[in-house]
Parts: sequence; C-alpha cells; structure tokens
Amino acid sequence: MDPRKPTETDSHAIDAHGLEEAAADFGAVYAELAALYCQDNLPRLARMRGACARGDLAELAGASHALAGSSASIGARGLAASCKSLERLAREPAAPDPADVGRRIDAISAALEGVIALLGQYAAKDSRP
Repeated sequence: MDPRKPTETDSHAIDAHGLEEAAADFGAVYAELAALYCQDNLPRLARMRGACARGDLAELAGASHALAGSSASIGARGLAASCKSLERLAREPAAPDPADVGRRIDAISAALEGVIALLGQYAAKDSRP
C-alpha cells in the first residue's frame, strides 16, 4: 500500500462534508472558529505524542478528549470519532500496546493535517472580495 495515499479511514476522518455543514451553520463566525481550531489543536497533538512517549495514559486520554470535542464542534466528525476511540483505549484498565497507540496518533495526525488544509481552503474562499 502506498503510504502517501489516504486510506478509507483517513478519508472518513477528514469528513469534508461535515466541515461544509458546520461552515454553513456558523456562517461568518466559522472562519474565526477555524483559526482557533488550527491554533489550539497542533499543541494538543503534541501533548498526545508526548503522553504516549511517557506512557501517561491520563494525559493521553485528556488530550484525545479535547481534540475530539474541538473536532466535533468544527464539523470534523470522523476525526472526532478517531480521537474518542483513542480516549476510550487510554482509559481501559489494561495498558494499550504502545505501537498501536502510536499508529493511532499517526492516523489522527494525518487527519488533522487534512482538516487544517481544508479549513485553510475555506478561509481563502471567505477572504476573497
């Protein structure tokens, strides 16, 4: 499989239709929400990676929860679902496989990059005269 090609899961996590629906619902405020989303969530992803490296499951669950909520509010439902799944995994009594957690974070990272790219396209559309 070509690692540059998005998988079905990645495409679902990006969920462009959800972003379009949220943009329509929020109207002019959406551009501001999108900017805040981009500003807030790259540090959350870094927290997730750091928590994984340290084996800090509580921090991983908290950062996953925050990214899930933020993603849901902006219309990135698939990404939100991926984050909620990771949050549930981090809260399970048995410690998850670190390699599995790392792969999930990598998939979330790729989806987040895709969402941020789409949000940039929406912002560019909104800034045209």
